[in-house]
Amino acid sequence: MTQEEYLASVQKSQEEAHDETTWGKPARDIITGIGNNGGIRPVRAIWELVQNARDVVCDGKRAKIVFTRNDNSLDFIHDGIPFTHKTIEALIMQTSSKVSSNNVQVGQYGTGFLTTHLFGLKFKLTAPLLTSEQFPRYYKISDFEIDRSATDKEVMREKLKAQWNETQNWGKDFSQTTEKPFEHTQFSYQHEGKQAQLNAESAFKDAPDMVPFVLSINSNVESICFDDKLTGEKVTYVRERKEMDFVENLTDGKICKTKVHRTKNTNAGENDKDYYIYCIISNEETDNEPKRSKVVVTLPITEDEDGALRVIRFDKTLPQVYIYLPLLGTEEWGFNYLLHSSLFTCDKDSRDSLRLVGNGQNNDDQAVANRSIIDLANKLICQFIDKKVTILRDAKYLCRASFKTRQADNKLSEYYSTLQAFWRNKFENLCIVDGTDSAKHFVSETKVLDETLAKDCEEDSELLDAIYGLFAKLNTWIVPKKEDMVYWSNTINRWYQDEEEKNGHQFTITSLAAVISKLTIAASDLSWLHKIDKYIFDYQDGLLDTYTLIPNEVLKLQKKAHLMKPADFDNVVKEALSLMDTDTVDNFAHSDFFDVVNDTVFDYAKAKESITNYINNHNTEQNGVRGSIMTYKQHDLQYPQSAQLFNASNYETKKLSDDAVAVILNLYKSLLPEDSEAISAKLLPVIAEFYEISLQKNVVRLNKKYDLDVRQFYTTLIYDSLFKFTLMSDKITKATWVKQMVELVYSYSDTKSYLSYYQVYPDQQGNYKYAEWLKKKSPALPVRALEIYDTIINKVTDINRSSSIKKDIVDEDYSKWFVGTNVLEGHVQCQEIEKEVQNKGYSITTYEHQKLIVEIIEKLTNGGIESEQWHALFSDIDNKKGQIMFSIIQSQTKKDSIFTLMKVEDDSKLKAIANLVNDPDFDHILRLSKEIIDQEAREANDFYFKKELGNYVEDILLKELNEELGENVLEIPEPVTNEQGGQDLILRLNGNDFYYFEIKSRWTSNRSVLMSTMQHRRSYENSDNYALLATDMVGYDMDRVRRHEYPSFDEIKPRIAVLDNIGKLNERLKDATQNNDDKVHIAGGYQVLVSQDVILNEGKTFESFIDSLKDKIRQELQRQKSAS
Repeated sequence: MTQEEYLASVQKSQEEAHDETTWGKPARDIITGIGNNGGIRPVRAIWELVQNARDVVCDGKRAKIVFTRNDNSLDFIHDGIPFTHKTIEALIMQTSSKVSSNNVQVGQYGTGFLTTHLFGLKFKLTAPLLTSEQFPRYYKISDFEIDRSATDKEVMREKLKAQWNETQNWGKDFSQTTEKPFEHTQFSYQHEGKQAQLNAESAFKDAPDMVPFVLSINSNVESICFDDKLTGEKVTYVRERKEMDFVENLTDGKICKTKVHRTKNTNAGENDKDYYIYCIISNEETDNEPKRSKVVVTLPITEDEDGALRVIRFDKTLPQVYIYLPLLGTEEWGFNYLLHSSLFTCDKDSRDSLRLVGNGQNNDDQAVANRSIIDLANKLICQFIDKKVTILRDAKYLCRASFKTRQADNKLSEYYSTLQAFWRNKFENLCIVDGTDSAKHFVSETKVLDETLAKDCEEDSELLDAIYGLFAKLNTWIVPKKEDMVYWSNTINRWYQDEEEKNGHQFTITSLAAVISKLTIAASDLSWLHKIDKYIFDYQDGLLDTYTLIPNEVLKLQKKAHLMKPADFDNVVKEALSLMDTDTVDNFAHSDFFDVVNDTVFDYAKAKESITNYINNHNTEQNGVRGSIMTYKQHDLQYPQSAQLFNASNYETKKLSDDAVAVILNLYKSLLPEDSEAISAKLLPVIAEFYEISLQKNVVRLNKKYDLDVRQFYTTLIYDSLFKFTLMSDKITKATWVKQMVELVYSYSDTKSYLSYYQVYPDQQGNYKYAEWLKKKSPALPVRALEIYDTIINKVTDINRSSSIKKDIVDEDYSKWFVGTNVLEGHVQCQEIEKEVQNKGYSITTYEHQKLIVEIIEKLTNGGIESEQWHALFSDIDNKKGQIMFSIIQSQTKKDSIFTLMKVEDDSKLKAIANLVNDPDFDHILRLSKEIIDQEAREANDFYFKKELGNYVEDILLKELNEELGENVLEIPEPVTNEQGGQDLILRLNGNDFYYFEIKSRWTSNRSVLMSTMQHRRSYENSDNYALLATDMVGYDMDRVRRHEYPSFDEIKPRIAVLDNIGKLNERLKDATQNNDDKVHIAGGYQVLVSQDVILNEGKTFESFIDSLKDKIRQELQRQKSAS
């Protein structure tokens, strides 16, 4: 090795080392940096370019930035200061120049700038270059290509060398330089493939929404424009004034606002919008020059058209932390405010987070500084809230606190948890919740939905409506108004995301279910309840069996496991089941809730089983006490002086209730074939009458699918009605009914035997008894024989009939339907009577019952079938009747009477006289006979008088109206009967009825005149042509009348009073007497009383009446003449 060789190798090693440092390391860093772009959002490249533009703003100017998206390229243009040889080399070598015109340290072309290659690995630069700082001249760089496409380090090294070498000749040709620089700098990124195009599209989509906030904290940027040539949309944001507008002071800062104007041009036209960005600028400033506010808090505030301030929610895609430009990755940093500080330090080169926890070695001071800035921001926000919360609209949006407390680094987790607790405590004490009562409430007292419910309500507004239906019913909790519930639920739940046990605000679906189960549900609640139940069914089905949440048909809440779906029963069956099988019906799910219950169906067969079981069980219980009732009643009847065993109240529970009767009767009706004439149809109205139930005409007939037997229903009602009748103390009120019932039940062989179990047969004294207590009188036993037996043997009197044999005999009206087997033949009883006569030696001269024995003998001698019956019963008396009769005739008076009767030759008359004399009402008959004779005499007189009156009136009218009558015919026909359809006499003109006369005679002073139904109606129907003639016959000689010596008309005429207005007087009663079934009215057959006072006050003389009658006739004749 020579010295020359050694020196050459040293030189070579030095050159290679220098070359590696100069070109190799940048080549390697560029390749590595671009390779790390895979997880970076394309929009970050936009902000790296904006940062480049804001860092090179000319003194006294503000940057104007334009992004243009073309088919194959993305252009970035700004009007900043020219490149220098240093900065162009930094751009090529991708190293940071670290200095800007305002001395704020930035990374101008550092590793962050490599993200701009998301838009293309090659870009062309057109820009001004300051060639010499001593002698300022400018060179225009035109389409200078920087190529980062190489993936091989050596290739990249050579490209860097070539690019650098090309720049070394710039400015050396004086003729190519100018005194003034080219106006714009343009980076034109070439899309080498589809991905670059997609990245550009994504960046153009995301970046514009961030621009107003970027402009508000970058006073040296005037405008940013996005011109999309592919969509035809151009959006320009302009911060018109560099300085912010002062709004008001806070304790440690001031509120300012910045106006950003947006112009949006599309194919549809131009659209303008102003953004007012409100910020809090801290009074505390940075230490270094130029002085800047230590922190700027961008508030979630906008202005309404009326100037009022409204809180908004920042979009989730909007970064919340800024170092002049957004730190992508802080989009959901923790609250609804944006923080900017030039003093913030990023945690890593990716610029997606702040360093908040140090490593314990060389960066703890950065973490402390960042946290102190955040503490200052928190203080400013609290001051703003305290001062403005009451006047802000939608102040609820101030309250987001959702810091990422779950971190791999425990210290970082603790810090975020501290922030979370701080803001939670602050927000809890704000009175900003708009309640359902339109009042404001403290957050701390407000109830919200848990995370699951809130999420589901956000997706399903009907579920939220349902929950608020529940809230409205309870009205006990403070809850946000419905449209705010999801927001408040999500917000508050995030406050407690790591300490759920401390969250006292939450409603869970379980807690709601517990509350619902205690409610009384109404029909108006069904809609919201069903929605909640359906939700539970779908997501937490077990709650439906833990709590009573599903309504049955009567809206009582039940557990799901118990419920079943009833078949589509007719109402009459539903009503029956509700009474007969209450427990089962309680488990009938409401039809609206069939989709949340089990598939168990209560079908027609089960309905039949339930109804049949109820009927059978009731009948068994009721019929089981019939025997004891009969026994007790019999004891009480036989031993009335002993303690009474029967007490009707003991059997109340054995009766069918009124409701049970109603449903059984309805089932009964519904099972009857239409127009049926069977016993079941005949029984229905009689049974209904007992229960005083009106039968409706329109009856729903049950389908055969029910398989119900009508017999079980009418049998049950027969049992129950007769059972209740047996228990009744006053049976007389149902006497007519029970007779009908006995007749019907007896007529049907299947039911006939029922009558023996009930106290439905009256004895001949009218007392109801059981059939086995009574006997049926033999048809061959005369009733009179039993009456004689009662008097002679049982000592029965009109005062005391308690010992009568009639108490042992069924009422004769019931004998045809008597189910008892005992028959009273009468032989024993008649023999007892004969024994009495035998004991007296057949001599009854002084016997107290002499007349009765004579009556027996008379019956024996009358002949005919009846006599034969008496012969069969009283054979001994028949044999001794002559002896017995001779013993009677001891009195002279009786002998004289017999002698007088013997003079009557007509046997029939003699027999009639004998019968009449023996009649117990003989004296009464004699008196009535005389009265009837007198009445007939009076009526004959009245009839004669009516005839005379008619003739008299006719003669007068014909005589005095002769001229007016002419050929007209006037007549008053003679009366045929005492009443001719409502009048006694009718005056006819030309054969037509014209005037009606009713004549009444009064023979005693205490009698008023009575008009019949027909007379009353005829009077008011012909009120202008009807007269009542009342004749006072009081004091007239009745003996003359009896001898048919009637007075002349002239003699009677002064006694006549005429009421020719009686029709009008009677109209007062008209409405009550018409047969209008829609109103209460008087039934036919009534009489109208015309008192003597009315006759006296309203009556006129007969002569006056005739004069007025003549006038009426004249008027009628004139009318008829005019009509013809």
